[in-house]
Amino acid sequence: MERWEWLIEPKTGIYQDPALGCFTEDSIALVHFARIGPKDRVLDLGTGNGVLCLYAESRMGGEYTGIDVDEAQLALARKSAARNGQPIRFLDLCAKDAPSLRVC
Repeated sequence: MERWEWLIEPKTGIYQDPALGCFTEDSIALVHFARIGPKDRVLDLGTGNGVLCLYAESRMGGEYTGIDVDEAQLALARKSAARNGQPIRFLDLCAKDAPSLRVC
Protein backbone atom coordinates (compact mmCIF):
# COMPACT_ATOMS: atom_id res chain seq x y z
CA MET A 1 0.00 0.00 0.00
CA GLU A 2 1.35 3.37 -1.05
CA ARG A 3 2.24 5.84 1.69
CA TRP A 4 3.74 9.33 2.03
CA GLU A 5 6.74 9.76 4.29
CA TRP A 6 8.87 12.74 5.15
CA LEU A 7 12.59 12.46 4.52
CA ILE A 8 15.12 13.74 7.06
CA GLU A 9 14.43 17.33 6.07
CA PRO A 10 10.72 18.01 6.52
CA LYS A 11 10.37 20.04 3.33
CA THR A 12 10.83 16.93 1.15
CA GLY A 13 8.79 13.77 1.23
CA ILE A 14 8.46 10.59 -0.78
CA TYR A 15 5.78 8.17 -1.83
CA GLN A 16 6.77 4.56 -1.38
CA ASP A 17 5.12 1.18 -1.37
CA PRO A 18 6.52 -1.60 0.84
CA ALA A 19 5.39 -4.14 -1.77
CA LEU A 20 7.83 -2.51 -4.22
CA GLY A 21 10.63 -1.86 -1.73
CA CYS A 22 11.44 1.11 0.46
CA PHE A 23 14.54 3.23 0.85
CA THR A 24 16.84 2.78 3.85
CA GLU A 25 19.05 5.11 5.87
CA ASP A 26 21.86 4.09 3.50
CA SER A 27 20.21 6.15 0.76
CA ILE A 28 20.15 9.22 2.99
CA ALA A 29 23.76 8.67 4.08
CA LEU A 30 24.93 8.27 0.47
CA VAL A 31 23.61 11.72 -0.41
CA HIS A 32 25.71 13.24 2.37
CA PHE A 33 28.87 11.93 0.65
CA ALA A 34 27.97 13.45 -2.73
CA ARG A 35 29.74 16.59 -3.90
CA ILE A 36 27.02 18.10 -6.07
CA GLY A 37 26.69 21.77 -6.82
CA PRO A 38 23.69 23.77 -7.97
CA LYS A 39 24.96 23.80 -11.58
CA ASP A 40 25.75 20.06 -11.77
CA ARG A 41 23.73 17.50 -13.72
CA VAL A 42 23.17 14.09 -12.13
CA LEU A 43 21.99 10.82 -13.67
CA ASP A 44 20.71 8.20 -11.20
CA LEU A 45 20.80 4.73 -12.76
CA GLY A 46 18.24 2.37 -11.23
CA THR A 47 16.51 5.20 -9.40
CA GLY A 48 13.66 3.09 -7.99
CA ASN A 49 11.33 5.42 -6.11
CA GLY A 50 13.73 8.31 -6.70
CA VAL A 51 14.91 8.83 -3.14
CA LEU A 52 18.47 9.82 -4.11
CA CYS A 53 17.31 12.41 -6.64
CA LEU A 54 14.58 13.76 -4.38
CA TYR A 55 16.78 14.12 -1.32
CA ALA A 56 19.90 15.38 -3.11
CA GLU A 57 17.97 17.98 -5.10
CA SER A 58 16.41 19.34 -1.91
CA ARG A 59 19.81 19.57 -0.16
CA MET A 60 22.19 20.65 -2.91
CA GLY A 61 20.27 21.76 -5.96
CA GLY A 62 21.37 20.68 -9.40
CA GLU A 63 19.60 19.07 -12.33
CA TYR A 64 18.51 15.44 -11.84
CA THR A 65 17.37 12.63 -14.10
CA GLY A 66 16.48 9.24 -12.67
CA ILE A 67 16.09 6.18 -14.88
CA ASP A 68 14.61 2.78 -14.15
CA VAL A 69 12.69 0.00 -15.87
CA ASP A 70 10.11 -0.42 -13.10
CA GLU A 71 7.16 1.74 -14.14
CA ALA A 72 5.44 1.35 -10.76
CA GLN A 73 8.49 2.78 -8.95
CA LEU A 74 8.84 5.54 -11.53
CA ALA A 75 5.20 6.49 -11.00
CA LEU A 76 5.89 6.94 -7.28
CA ALA A 77 9.04 8.96 -8.03
CA ARG A 78 7.18 11.27 -10.41
CA LYS A 79 4.34 11.70 -7.94
CA SER A 80 6.81 12.59 -5.15
CA ALA A 81 8.64 15.13 -7.31
CA ALA A 82 5.34 16.74 -8.28
CA ARG A 83 4.15 16.98 -4.68
CA ASN A 84 7.50 18.44 -3.60
CA GLY A 85 7.56 20.88 -6.53
CA GLN A 86 10.87 19.45 -7.76
CA PRO A 87 11.83 19.62 -11.46
CA ILE A 88 13.28 16.09 -11.59
CA ARG A 89 12.89 13.92 -14.70
CA PHE A 90 12.17 10.24 -14.22
CA LEU A 91 12.47 8.12 -17.36
CA ASP A 92 11.58 4.53 -18.22
CA LEU A 93 14.95 3.52 -19.62
CA CYS A 94 17.34 0.60 -19.18
CA ALA A 95 20.72 1.56 -17.68
CA LYS A 96 22.53 0.02 -20.68
CA ASP A 97 20.76 2.59 -22.88
CA ALA A 98 21.76 5.56 -20.71
CA PRO A 99 24.66 6.61 -23.02
CA SER A 100 22.05 7.40 -25.69
CA LEU A 101 20.31 9.84 -23.34
CA ARG A 102 20.94 13.40 -24.47
CA VAL A 103 20.66 16.05 -21.79
CA CYS A 104 21.52 19.52 -23.08
